[in-house]
Amino acid sequence: LASSAASDVYKRQASVLRAVGYIQQHYSEDISLEKLTGIAMCGERHLTRKFKDITGQTITEYIREQRIARACYLLRNTDMKINEIAAQVGFNDCSYFIRLFRQSIQRTPKEYRERED
Repeated sequence: LASSAASDVYKRQASVLRAVGYIQQHYSEDISLEKLTGIAMCGERHLTRKFKDITGQTITEYIREQRIARACYLLRNTDMKINEIAAQVGFNDCSYFIRLFRQSIQRTPKEYRERED
């Protein structure tokens, strides 16, 4: 019985780990829940619930965090324009990117770049 329970826990974690791995590799793309459930090999409700249980974030929050983290890296290490960075990390709308960036980092991308120099 104990090994069966451990196997179930592993399966739940493995499905989330597959989804996390996919997000980390494809954060700049449009990632649908349907695509993630196929990768995770489980249903939408199961994945969304287990993802939050294991990571502490919703799938959307996690994707956004990955995109913002990559944007921070690009702001620190390249001379790319902010709209180019927004597009490269998966935001089609630069204004939306700036608004989310400011919510996450408490600075605009421009302010972040200037303070990191």
